[in-house]
Amino acid sequence: FGHVNYEDPHFNVGLPVFSIHGNHDDPAGV
Repeated sequence: FGHVNYEDPHFNVGLPVFSIHGNHDDPAGV
């Protein structure tokens, strides 16, 4: 997910949030 975390709004919160939310909260990661 290193190619999307700069686009993901939750990147500012932290990567753990990205993992918890999964791809349903991250359309750019799919």
